[in-house]
Amino acid sequence: MAKVVGIGAGAGMILKTLQRLDAGINCAAIGTNAKALEDCGLINSLLIGEDRLQGLGARGDMEKGGMAVRSSAAAIVEMIDAVDDLLILVACLGGGTGSAGIIEVTKLALKRNKRVLCVMSFPFSFEGPQRANNARMVVAELKQLSNIFVFANDRISAQFGHLSLHGALAEAKRQLATFAKDLIDIHAAAKARPADAQRFQSYMKKPGLCYASSDLLLNEEDYVEAASRILDSEQFPKSGLKGAKHAMIKVSVGPGGISHADITNLWTGLTENMGHEELLIGVSLNARPKSRSLTICAGGYNNGITA
Repeated sequence: MAKVVGIGAGAGMILKTLQRLDAGINCAAIGTNAKALEDCGLINSLLIGEDRLQGLGARGDMEKGGMAVRSSAAAIVEMIDAVDDLLILVACLGGGTGSAGIIEVTKLALKRNKRVLCVMSFPFSFEGPQRANNARMVVAELKQLSNIFVFANDRISAQFGHLSLHGALAEAKRQLATFAKDLIDIHAAAKARPADAQRFQSYMKKPGLCYASSDLLLNEEDYVEAASRILDSEQFPKSGLKGAKHAMIKVSVGPGGISHADITNLWTGLTENMGHEELLIGVSLNARPKSRSLTICAGGYNNGITA
């Protein structure tokens, strides 16, 4: 079973949202702030660096965050070794524990031959240049090691300009939680078919920056039109899928399902946009008769950052 591990206080709140979406998802939290770990409400949580930080957090200091992970490496490895499938690491970048921690935990997991995906948020611009610089350093290092998805909070906020600060923060966490669930669904769909499972595993071996976005389909919109709209959004580079080494698609539909023609047309449109056929499409069913949504995850970009 895939496991989602959140690192740092912000990631703990994302996991709390993820558990509301699907209580069956295997989640665990790692942090240096005892109160934040308690607030996220997960049974499987690990307080690290307690001997030096006294459970008060790294307070934005990446050096302290990294030290906390290294000092608790044995306990983290024990948590990692319990994962026999995909490991999804979640962090809010800019601070101390999440920023330094996701690098250190990724390295530990890769040494244990785990398949790792990193899902992270890039700080709002009002959080200041230091947090942005911390985030850029993390992205630059991690994209050499693993597939990483970076959601820029400013871009999410721009999509929902009417939201208050609290609302924007909540929406950013909701989008990351929803995307983590989408990744698990795509992975589960791929595992059901041996050829797709092999493809998914090969994608995990191609480090690089990834982009992702999802949306509900409009009333009369077909999947190709929805894909074009999603690729034109702020969450993707202007080149769309060009430059991506691979892409993974999740289609969520109601009880009526999706036709073979719709899948074929979507496949054709997306592979033409990419210029090659390294593409997986997974379909999941939901209980809402008229609800249709599409998630596009494209990975292996060499350059750029979603901020």
